[in-house]
Amino acid sequence: MNSIPGIFNDVIGHVMLSPNSSYCDASLLIGIICRDLMDGNLENSYIKYDPNSPLATSLKSKGYNLGIFGGFIGWEAFDD
Repeated sequence: MNSIPGIFNDVIGHVMLSPNSSYCDASLLIGIICRDLMDGNLENSYIKYDPNSPLATSLKSKGYNLGIFGGFIGWEAFDD
């Protein structure tokens, strides 16, 4: 049975606890989408950042790296 999309979790974004939750959540969703596009068979990844972007300069400090790799391995936003 398909569920009806929720405005908070499917449109606006997941509810997360962190001052940097937007970085973590966006990167997690990107990782999940990549994994889904590969039918869960994501064996290798190559990630290239614009060195002048805010994303590249805050990769580790904001948790972006944990979010994207968490999505790759199948974590959800509510996982510890």
